[in-house]
Amino acid sequence: MRTFLALPLESTVRRELVRYQEVCAKMITSVKWVEEENLHLTLKFLGEVPQEQLTRIKSAAGKVAAAFPALNLSLGRPGAFPNFGRARVLWVGLADQGDKLRLLVRQLEEELALLGFPREEKEFVAHLTLGRLREPARVVLPPFSGEGMPVRMSKIVFYRSILTPRGPLYQALSEFELSKGV
Repeated sequence: MRTFLALPLESTVRRELVRYQEVCAKMITSVKWVEEENLHLTLKFLGEVPQEQLTRIKSAAGKVAAAFPALNLSLGRPGAFPNFGRARVLWVGLADQGDKLRLLVRQLEEELALLGFPREEKEFVAHLTLGRLREPARVVLPPFSGEGMPVRMSKIVFYRSILTPRGPLYQALSEFELSKGV
């Protein structure tokens, strides 16, 4: 089963991102835009996971969620991976005062490493994927009017990703409320 752990977004934030996608779509072609209901902040992509490991992953996610309070972030600047000159992924960043999100991700990495999941080699970049270009291209993104908008994230969700010809479907397997810890 193909899985990942993520922080879901409130509907007001998703709508703001969709408005920005619509502005970008007028300027940039050949992009597969992320559907509104699929917008989220990925914490860790786990890939194919055997059924017998699901309980241990849920336990690890629950342990981390219990140790962290809800996150109060804000929407940041738009960006592109790997860069604007050869963009493949378009995104909007997240501003994280006090590095609380980075600490949560680091703790999640630690817990999952104990289960045999390899640690991420790249440094975590807090971003919300807006779309993927079909071919690498040079892009110029328009100004983002939502920069600074508050983003409250209060739970970790363990998702199953089902790939279909029309795009991925995400099914929540478990949810873990962020607690009053740290």
